[in-house]
Amino acid sequence: LNLSVWPKELDLSKTDVFTGQTTLVAGTKTVSTTDVRAVDIIFVALVTAGGTPGTLTVGTITGGVSFVINSSSATDTSIVSWQFNH
Repeated sequence: LNLSVWPKELDLSKTDVFTGQTTLVAGTKTVSTTDVRAVDIIFVALVTAGGTPGTLTVGTITGGVSFVINSSSATDTSIVSWQFNH
């Protein structure tokens, strides 16, 4: 990893950050947002455990429409937070 190519300063004033929380239903949730782009990297994190929590992943991203949060547990009803920026 060559860190010397990383910018010395990041101009975050030109970065749009989108965040939210949602509750999984049977281990999945489709989050509708017109702001998501198909190439976005979406971060998810557990807020409050519910049901049988599993490992969280992001599934299908449909630019301008939605993205899917999945759990490895079909009985996961946890509250999760999500974030992406561009």
